[in-house]
Amino acid sequence: MFESKKQVIETLSHLPKGEARRHLLDTTNAVDFIASIGSNITLYQGKPTSGDDFQTQLTSVHVILIQRCHPNGTADGIGAFGGLSECIEAQTFDALSPDEKQKCVGKWDNVVFENGQPTRITDIRQISINNVKREVQEELGNIGIHSAQLLWDKMVYLPFRPQDDNYLINRWESGERVCVVRPRCYVLEISANLSDYLITKSNQGIREVDTELSGLKRYALTDVLFRAGQSPVSDYRYPHEWLAGWFLAARLVKGPKAMNSLIDSLKQIPYFAESCPQMRLNPTAILNSLRYQQNLRDRQHSHE
Repeated sequence: MFESKKQVIETLSHLPKGEARRHLLDTTNAVDFIASIGSNITLYQGKPTSGDDFQTQLTSVHVILIQRCHPNGTADGIGAFGGLSECIEAQTFDALSPDEKQKCVGKWDNVVFENGQPTRITDIRQISINNVKREVQEELGNIGIHSAQLLWDKMVYLPFRPQDDNYLINRWESGERVCVVRPRCYVLEISANLSDYLITKSNQGIREVDTELSGLKRYALTDVLFRAGQSPVSDYRYPHEWLAGWFLAARLVKGPKAMNSLIDSLKQIPYFAESCPQMRLNPTAILNSLRYQQNLRDRQHSHE
């Protein structure tokens, strides 16, 4: 068993990508040293309409996603806004001067103002919310968008807890930035005007040199639900971001017929059965949780 992150990194650096790394995660305590919080958010616009099946009801719903790219410029999949949390260690924070601590707010996801003082927090929920806000601001800024007004208080947490080990198992090369991600997924409705603004600004082609974003794209929700693990260019890179789209769809559809059609369609996608073990999720539990989204939505609306 491992006793430090350094030991984990040293061992992983000698393992080939793929099953050897997966076996290490499954049979040792390596995850204890390299688990990291991550958060993402799917922006969407539009309302469901009437219809017996979910695709008919969701005809007018669209999502704004990022198009990722390799350093060489080739497309590298689509996805939600977000990324890993950035947190400062307690020992490092405590050693800072008062002025330096002030500058940590907004830079580190686990530092906030409490009673007027910069304070390091351990609340995972609040850290993930700060994580999402910072990542959206940074990613939009990378493509020249600095004035988008998002209604953060309307953000909705999707109640499923995937584990994303794909980066470490299949992508990580070397270095200290090694992790397995425990992401939290959110959705946020935006107006048609804001959606148009984001796409228009993205199409102007402003890009930071070191960003992995090649721009934003607007898709029909019913389209991206089926962009599952087939193409590294045009499909989701991360399965939990793809599954978040299904949770969004489940929150929006109305009536048992539409929900049944949604569940039946998801079960028929081979990637669903393939990706659930990767995310350490039980497929039956996910399907039950999707059905529960309608009840959850209705209860939330009754308190608004």
